[in-house]
Amino acid sequence: MKKMYVLLLACLSATCVSAAPMMTEYEAITYVEDMFNLPKGYSLKKNVITPLAALPYYSFEFSANTAKINVDVEQSGSILEYNNENVPVSGPTIFSYEQCKNAAQLALNVFAADYKNDLVLVDQQFNPSENSYTFFFVKQYNGIPVLEEKISVSISMITGEVARFEGIDTYLGAYLKETNEISAEDAMAIYKENVNVGVFYKVEQNVAVPMFGVLPSGTVGVSPSSAEVIELTDAGVPADVGLRYGYEQSIIFAKRYIETVYGYTNIELLEAETRYLNGNYHLTFLRTENGLPVINNFITITISADTGVTQDHQVVWDNNIMFQNIGYLLSPAYIDNLTQAFMEASEFGLYYINISEMKRVPVYTTNSSEVFINPVNGSVLVNGAQ
Repeated sequence: MKKMYVLLLACLSATCVSAAPMMTEYEAITYVEDMFNLPKGYSLKKNVITPLAALPYYSFEFSANTAKINVDVEQSGSILEYNNENVPVSGPTIFSYEQCKNAAQLALNVFAADYKNDLVLVDQQFNPSENSYTFFFVKQYNGIPVLEEKISVSISMITGEVARFEGIDTYLGAYLKETNEISAEDAMAIYKENVNVGVFYKVEQNVAVPMFGVLPSGTVGVSPSSAEVIELTDAGVPADVGLRYGYEQSIIFAKRYIETVYGYTNIELLEAETRYLNGNYHLTFLRTENGLPVINNFITITISADTGVTQDHQVVWDNNIMFQNIGYLLSPAYIDNLTQAFMEASEFGLYYINISEMKRVPVYTTNSSEVFINPVNGSVLVNGAQ
């Protein structure tokens, strides 16, 4: 399979097939063939995925001899994911950081042609095990970044080609406008008073890493027009009217089942992930150690509101893990220092966020899902890495 070198990117930007709305499968295959100059005689695995709140997309795996690429193409023609497994990860590195950065910018002409003008480069990452750089771009609407709308392009330092691309779905909803009536400083003060930040553990490579940041149920925003505090995590729990077993009783049933089957009592309910659907309560309990939650160790359990019987459950619980007790550090004054460090590192500002599947609204908040503070030494962790 022919490699897609950076010099080819500039040519492709002018000649790639224009994205017609709601492509058929055949049109999508032809689109990818032309875009990546695929050889004749490849083998193809294909699937159609239909998300709940986005356009359907085609998932393709093209292979020829030992070469293989995976491409997800939205029916709009937008590339959602590209992975070239034939890009070498070892060998002499020819392309510099600046050359890789330029290649990533050129790649947007091919992979994100419809929205490239709305993208802003915000971060980069060196991948030593792959000899590549990954560049991260955020999407903006009317100059306001859209939270969680981030794409990435990985460029090989060995060949200069695109090794991976991760894009974004076509947004089908509306962007609501609000007048900005308060300053960023006033919004930050309101945010600090209402956001639920704290210390927790995250298990990474069999090590429990203590972190400080927004707790799973603590995300809030501040309206720029009214200064109103907006809860960005909301449990879907109905009133208990007409249910044989209500919310509180279902929690008791769930805890009893978890203790009986697994012997775990060191758990706490994550209300932000509580849902009621089709007559069942879907509950998530976080593991706790030394009185602190472990954000990626949990038990999900489904309880029937009619019978109180457990319908299903899933356990993610790492064994043989040491949890450093850092309670001696966590004085109120130290927590205040950690909070201030978090606010400075997490890019507090105005973002568009989803308030429903079809509506986005600008609010003052932080990019809290990516930035944490090491509570032991105060260093900044981005995506868990120092």
